[in-house]
Amino acid sequence: MDFDKISINDAYKRVKIRQKKDVERERQHKRIADRGFWEAKKDESRLDEEKRQRRKQREEKRRDLALKIIDLGYKTLAMKLHPDKDGTADDMIELQDVKQQIHSYIKRHSGEVLYFK
Repeated sequence: MDFDKISINDAYKRVKIRQKKDVERERQHKRIADRGFWEAKKDESRLDEEKRQRRKQREEKRRDLALKIIDLGYKTLAMKLHPDKDGTADDMIELQDVKQQIHSYIKRHSGEVLYFK
């Protein structure tokens, strides 16, 4: 009879030890999974930051190109509207005013994407 009690106690201890090992194994798996999750989050965050930087560079390039186009158009029209080229002073003043308004608009809205249709 004592032999049966010892084997039952041993079996009970073994079950408890196995349960503890299973719990610890589950914790390790969860830690590994969490670590993978956070590493993936870091990678995603890094990629999002790179994407934002590329978008910002693209927007700055578009803004600079728009300003260059305005300057080229201004120069072309200034050659035609200048008082020395049979234009009037009022036309030249109006051209300068429009150029300033467009430049200030583009600089004021520089965070927005510029699309021209």
